[in-house]
Amino acid sequence: MIALSLASAILLRGVATPAVHQDKPRFKAVAFDYFVLFDANSIVPAVEKEFPGRGLEFTKAWRSKQFEYGFIRSVTHRHEDFFVVTGDALDYTAEAMKLSLTPEVRTRLMNAYLALTPWPDTIAALQRLRAAGVKVITIANFSPRMLKANAARAGIERPACLSSWVGSSRAVRRSPSPVSGEVSSSYDDGGGEQRGRSLRFQIMI
Repeated sequence: MIALSLASAILLRGVATPAVHQDKPRFKAVAFDYFVLFDANSIVPAVEKEFPGRGLEFTKAWRSKQFEYGFIRSVTHRHEDFFVVTGDALDYTAEAMKLSLTPEVRTRLMNAYLALTPWPDTIAALQRLRAAGVKVITIANFSPRMLKANAARAGIERPACLSSWVGSSRAVRRSPSPVSGEVSSSYDDGGGEQRGRSLRFQIMI
């Protein structure tokens, strides 16, 4: 994903290699949404295998319902693990598209969300940031299980590429503003997962 390489280049602008210069990076930390690091459509082949000819269509409908359900649960304060929300959205999509979803097929498709493919430049860009001393944080609706499984499979676990991650455990609350809000989350800063913490955040643009 060109955007990630560009972001890392901008963040590290003016930082020379340690052997030449000891300039500090312009920023101490940077946070990325998980889909900046991973290709959300990398599940399409798994869906296509189960539903030939419907893979991309099904994936788009599933993802749309996935985040719709997440938002509805958020505003109605009926919070649930995002992996469970993903399963609910899968069930709805299969029924809406009149496709048979056996338990075996459901398990395989759910597992696809635990094995997303990183964008081609993800690993190199994260390694470059970490090597320059920039803390790299991921923020996502994903549950801890989803975050850890994808990071492990892609080889971008702490501490080589990631400093910490923030993901939803059972609760994600968003404010009406697109640039600020509050997340009740699971947070891992290297000392182990800490549940039930409320993180207030503001994105500066």
